[in-house]
Amino acid sequence: MARARGIRVVAYLDDLLIMAESKEEALEKAKWLINQLQIHGFTINEKKSCLIPCQRIDFLGFQIDSKSMSLKLPRQKIHKLIHECKKTQHLKTIPTRKLASLIGKIIATANAIFPARLYSRALLRDKNNGLKMSGWNGMTTLSEESLQQLNWWIQELLKWNGKSMLPDKPTSIIYTDASISGWGVTQNNWTIHGSWNQEECQLHINHLEMKAIHFALRTFNQVMNQTVLIRTDNTTCVAYINHQGGTMSADLSKSTEELWNLCLAQNINLRAEHIPGIQNVEADQAS
Repeated sequence: MARARGIRVVAYLDDLLIMAESKEEALEKAKWLINQLQIHGFTINEKKSCLIPCQRIDFLGFQIDSKSMSLKLPRQKIHKLIHECKKTQHLKTIPTRKLASLIGKIIATANAIFPARLYSRALLRDKNNGLKMSGWNGMTTLSEESLQQLNWWIQELLKWNGKSMLPDKPTSIIYTDASISGWGVTQNNWTIHGSWNQEECQLHINHLEMKAIHFALRTFNQVMNQTVLIRTDNTTCVAYINHQGGTMSADLSKSTEELWNLCLAQNINLRAEHIPGIQNVEADQAS
């Protein structure tokens, strides 16, 4: 009913967020919506509501800034998460349910913390191993890698707080491909290719495709400080890159994490996109 009247509203259970292009429009539409809710028997909790239009508001655990078009974690939520990470860091073992709860809180920050998924992968692997060993009621031993990731959240969370709601347009597009014999990458009019050694030839094709992407970012130095779009015909690599790792293959996830660590070190904003193999001609020929 509200949307039919052109009112832009985000609804989650009993939480509502109204968006408008001006203060006057926001007031008018909020007044109409409140009236309709009251007609249908709802009571407005004015103490918990913000009825004055603003450009920065806390909603569903995020601070929404319509001026900078960004999402941030509220300071109180940051302090709580850091405190929980510190408590967990001092434990050698942790109840698996408690670890799963912490991982859920970490991943829930992904809309405001760019590398949130990346710095939860070791914790997720430990949790999955704990589940296999002793189920949900057992204990999980934290690996050194997980302890390092907890330290990242303690030390770096404030620095990384804030993420644009608008996707960056790619400033550089790279096509990559791999076969069981070699790899090829192209950017603009540049094409580079190479062959796998005997050990690499034994790897799964997904690992070879990810290695080709590694080579592309290391070879084209001009991608530093750029927004890079990788186009590949391997859907698994696309998913692992865009989700900063995965759970189906620990080795491929670790390779993806290495790729992202390279990107963060060189300030590369990376995104992957699937391209049908028949369209990936130059990289395919080079591989």
